[in-house]
Amino acid sequence: MLHSRLFAGVHTDRATALDHYITVIDAVLGLKRKHAAALPDNIKSLSDALTSRRGEGLRSNYMADPRILSAYVSYFLPWNLFRLVSILPGLDLQLPEKSVIVDLGSGPLTFVQALYLARPDLRRQKLVFHCYDTAGAALKMGKDLFFELVKRTEGPEAKSAWHIEIEQAPLQAGLTKRADLVVAVNVVNEFVGFSRQGGNESELYAVAEKFLFGPAQPGRILFVEPGTRMASGNLARLRDAFIELGAPIKGPCTHTGSCPYGNRMSKGWCHFIMPAKQAPSWLRDLSKRAGLHKERAGLSYLDIGNRETVEHDTENSGLRLGRVLSDAFPLRLGGTGAMGRYVCAEGGLVVAMGDIVQSWKQGDVIRLDGLETLGKDEKSGLPLVGAQIQQPRSTRDNDSAKRPYPKRH
Repeated sequence: MLHSRLFAGVHTDRATALDHYITVIDAVLGLKRKHAAALPDNIKSLSDALTSRRGEGLRSNYMADPRILSAYVSYFLPWNLFRLVSILPGLDLQLPEKSVIVDLGSGPLTFVQALYLARPDLRRQKLVFHCYDTAGAALKMGKDLFFELVKRTEGPEAKSAWHIEIEQAPLQAGLTKRADLVVAVNVVNEFVGFSRQGGNESELYAVAEKFLFGPAQPGRILFVEPGTRMASGNLARLRDAFIELGAPIKGPCTHTGSCPYGNRMSKGWCHFIMPAKQAPSWLRDLSKRAGLHKERAGLSYLDIGNRETVEHDTENSGLRLGRVLSDAFPLRLGGTGAMGRYVCAEGGLVVAMGDIVQSWKQGDVIRLDGLETLGKDEKSGLPLVGAQIQQPRSTRDNDSAKRPYPKRH
């Protein structure tokens, strides 16, 4: 039933690297005692500014302020690394020797560092990164952070095989270079403005055209956004634009049908949650000192393939697949103790039930072949599908039956 797994958990070596990342930050920032003491307050102030009306009141070059940049690098960067390191191994990004990666809105080279942490198999590959951002100070600090990370991972004399070019320029400038992969992390709002409702369909269609038909002609495009309703809605509508332009969707969707969360009036949104307890203890402690208590970290993403490969992509041909969007929850089936999970598939959302669902994880792609339609779920009104399949002897989700009925993502 399990076809592929998006989140396998942060492996021991990656978790250890994240635990030690504080030494990288300390070495590069070198904060004096009084600046270190003010750090929690600066982090809280920056958080308030970034989450209030999508950053309204911040200058466009706000990271030129050393206090703000230090707060961002100390707090927001490592949380973003935690999110990216959790998802990148499951995306199966193919980057052969001399691949070119264009990173739009790089900031302090967040994606570059996350890829280095998440994919040790790529560290010896000769990869070329073109990193674009309007904040030159953040780019320069990001380069220092990356090379410090390499030294602390591989030894003080180590040199990276990756060639990194930083360019202080508008994000759109990055779409003028040929690329095997174009990455845009937390920057979709930069393309469509800061409206509370996000971008409209015409704006998002124009964005998709720039990515697909510009000089970059990327073989793969990856958008990663915070797990918010607005960010997810933008990605859902951007997905529709890419599909209309003929680009294949590699994830999170397992189909090209209508997105159940594409409507602005939808009660839920497509996002994935990671428990904050898996993040480094020093980062959780800093969050508490800044008054930003986190129980979980979320993200939404959109993975786009190359238009020219659509007809040749037969990997999933003929399979009826669905993406698991929730933790397991108890169903209202007369005290039977049955468990279910929300699954997105061709035709919309369904609730999958049965013993097997407890062995699944949020983000898994599962095969729906063999699951029977069993009526409708009493709470959500969604189709109820399932099969009486015995749960594997060992499962990492034994405690899922104790969890409360979740909100629909």
